[in-house]
Amino acid sequence: MLYGAWMYFTRTALLTLVFTIAGCASGVPQVIILSGSGQFDSLIDLVEQQYGSATAAPPLQGVQACYAYYEVRRYEKFRECSEFFLNDPDPSYEFYPGEPQTRQNASEVKGILESYRARMYFDFLQFDAAIAAADRSLSLVKQADSDARLPYNVIPALEVKALALINLGQTADVPAIIDEIDRQRIHLPVAMSELARIRQRAIGKIYFAMGDYAAARAALEEQVFDIFGGLVKAPALIFRDLDRGADTMATFNALPRIFMLNKAMMETGDTEKAKAGYDALLSNPVAEQFGDFYWIALSDRAKLHWQDNEPDEAIEKLERAIDIIESQRSSIQSEAFKIGFVGDKQQVYGQIVDYLLARHQYAKAFGYAERAKSRALVDLLAGKQQFGKASRLGGQSLEDLSRIEESLAAVGPASQRSNATRTRGLALAAARDTNQTDPAFSSLVTVTAAPTQALQANLEKGQVLLEYFGSRHWLYTFVISRGQVFATRSTIDGLADEVSRFRHAILDVKSDNWRAISQDLYAKLIEPVADRLSSDELIIVPHGALHYLPFSALHDGSHFLVEQYRYRVLPSASVMRYIKNGAATRSEPTLLALGNPDLGDPRFDLPGAEREVDAIGRIVPSSRVAVRREASETLLRENIAHARFIHIASHGEFNTAHPLDSRLLLAPDSANDGNLTADELYDLDLNAEMVVLSACQTGLGDVQSGDDVIGLTRGLLYAGASNIVASLWVVDDDATSMLMSELYAQLAHTDKQTALQRAQLRVMHEYNAHPFFWAAFQLTGSG
Repeated sequence: MLYGAWMYFTRTALLTLVFTIAGCASGVPQVIILSGSGQFDSLIDLVEQQYGSATAAPPLQGVQACYAYYEVRRYEKFRECSEFFLNDPDPSYEFYPGEPQTRQNASEVKGILESYRARMYFDFLQFDAAIAAADRSLSLVKQADSDARLPYNVIPALEVKALALINLGQTADVPAIIDEIDRQRIHLPVAMSELARIRQRAIGKIYFAMGDYAAARAALEEQVFDIFGGLVKAPALIFRDLDRGADTMATFNALPRIFMLNKAMMETGDTEKAKAGYDALLSNPVAEQFGDFYWIALSDRAKLHWQDNEPDEAIEKLERAIDIIESQRSSIQSEAFKIGFVGDKQQVYGQIVDYLLARHQYAKAFGYAERAKSRALVDLLAGKQQFGKASRLGGQSLEDLSRIEESLAAVGPASQRSNATRTRGLALAAARDTNQTDPAFSSLVTVTAAPTQALQANLEKGQVLLEYFGSRHWLYTFVISRGQVFATRSTIDGLADEVSRFRHAILDVKSDNWRAISQDLYAKLIEPVADRLSSDELIIVPHGALHYLPFSALHDGSHFLVEQYRYRVLPSASVMRYIKNGAATRSEPTLLALGNPDLGDPRFDLPGAEREVDAIGRIVPSSRVAVRREASETLLRENIAHARFIHIASHGEFNTAHPLDSRLLLAPDSANDGNLTADELYDLDLNAEMVVLSACQTGLGDVQSGDDVIGLTRGLLYAGASNIVASLWVVDDDATSMLMSELYAQLAHTDKQTALQRAQLRVMHEYNAHPFFWAAFQLTGSG
């Protein structure tokens, strides 16, 4: 709620300014008093009781209620009322009725609303939209006839614009924004010191976001002239309030700034002051409300403990940090974002894994690696507002969880959070109930990971789990079987680039340049644990760039990995507990095969895909084959719940920036647009033993180092598919036709991972040994 804290200071200063101009403070509207004191829930109740809604109230009351909706994170209410007043020709009002100096004209009101909307977009990590709203805010408030209030209205819009630009990596204009913030001055003595603090905080946050900790510290420690106290050094003032442990609005508003100062001291090498500052911060009960930077403070303090050879204290603080991270479903409403600092949640998991491995606590370290993968999925899906399958299964509704979390987001002093304990209890109960009633749905909205012993019990005799987890400079490799838990660490530097080079080398079918890279990757990824891979059946759980790696094409100098092992891939080991068993449940195979859909552009035609589905249809009994216009999204949706095998030979697109927008391209019709997105997959209900995506780019796009849960496969697993076979690059038509025909022929006699292995070996030996022709496909699922 730092923006709320920021606006509290701003409102307080503005109201002081308003009343000073007016010369009197009697008769102040109740909504102004409640807003200025941060009593947002009371303000909302007052307006809704008197007028029914903010949009039915007069502008003074309605606009103040609209601001309050944002402060308590009731985003839909805020969105509704802000759009209403932005479309109102004249939403102007007077703070102090009868005093025209206190009037906010239409431009000023709309400018402030746009500033709030910029922060709303920022909360949801929609940085381009935040910048656009901030620019609209600046344009509007500069049109207003309120020179005395202008600096207070300009700074928040400039601040959010700078932070959004930084998060987009577009920092060229940020120094000019800092200069403009620094130029915001006012000459009324009663307002000078407060505006100086607001200016100082904004500049400190921006430097902080850029990682310029020395400049951030200088800004935060700048001396400010206080008309009531002379020159006051900011840290002394705020640490005084912290040491008193005061649960007041002033202390509450000071805490984010204290965190930034401590972080800046640590990053500039002033570790003793950082230790003392963090210890004071972490011991203050108010600080615990700021969950999204409180965990960063815990992580930093853990690093300092580790440096001081205090491992138990370090691990304890990291465990607390991760508990806080996992108590929040969503990455929105992030306090760390709002102070311009994006804490790397995955780094904290890597930190505790590293410390635990150093103490040879392999099983516990593996558990945290799994929890990290679960956290990545939850963050990826944080903005998704429905999961149709979950509602049909009777799981906890996403609306209930979202409502509880919105209540938790509106933190404040004790006087304003009487229901906080009860609300957090509801959140924990909801998460617990969801995990029991619908573990698959729970994995999407809460951090869940099966205990290591439970995962070992799920492994069949002879199966070995090979899991990778990367963090910062290290790659951790875990080998899990029924009888062992082992882990090792190696450097991750340059690994993503090497995977990318390998993929590009494979695409050159006239060259053997892939071979040296393949052998090097084998030496890094497989060889260090080869003596512990006591089976020829592997379950591989990649991480980061390794999701893009065709493991089957790794070479030890004599053989490819596919010649040594049957394997399948999983997004995390924990999905084994709810993924469907791949065993046949119907007496007769049923195949739905869609190939070469008509996309309205001859450039996208795939005649080889059409031949492919025709050939498969002749192999599998009870097949329905659809091509061109018949290969539509509508046909797929109508038959998806009944088919045992679903085969889609079409184009696919992977969106690295927005993974949920990744899509399969099918023929459009009047009912559906033909774009089946990953987001939509989570709302489907399939009962497929295997889904094959035999298409261009259906697996993964360019190598990224982002979340584990990428591509279309994770959505299909959740929707009910037992297994997915998907390609990692654009495939050769004839080779793919041979591979797929052999795959389906083998499925009549053996399991899916063996069937895929045999199909790949046939293409290797009978068509072309170059890995481009056979290594693109990977099996994900139950096997």
